[in-house]
Amino acid sequence: MRNYQLSCIFFMALYAFTACQNFSIKDDSKSSPVFKSQEIINSTGVFDGIVINKYGYAINEYYIALSDINTEQADSLKGKKIKVTGLLYLHDANDGKNIQSANEIVKYIRNPQFEIIHNK
Repeated sequence: MRNYQLSCIFFMALYAFTACQNFSIKDDSKSSPVFKSQEIINSTGVFDGIVINKYGYAINEYYIALSDINTEQADSLKGKKIKVTGLLYLHDANDGKNIQSANEIVKYIRNPQFEIIHNK
């Protein structure tokens, strides 16, 4: 009976671990959890080329992480209307210090593909 209980516990823990691996990743550059979605999203807007705090470049309500775009690429897109397509990542921005950001979820477009819609 004891072996049966141990094997049940083992398989439940293994199942829980595997299920969590499909929905979340650990991002070593941030201390807060990042949740990866399988959803491919896109956003169209004017790329201003300004880095917003620690988040990266903003395009509408999404951010492009600094690790996903280099300075030369950002400079070449600056001032242009672009369409960004990539995977949705959700980052819990609550650092525990700022009450205003307690429920803030930052949305990233990771592995972005850029398409220039219009030059300004």
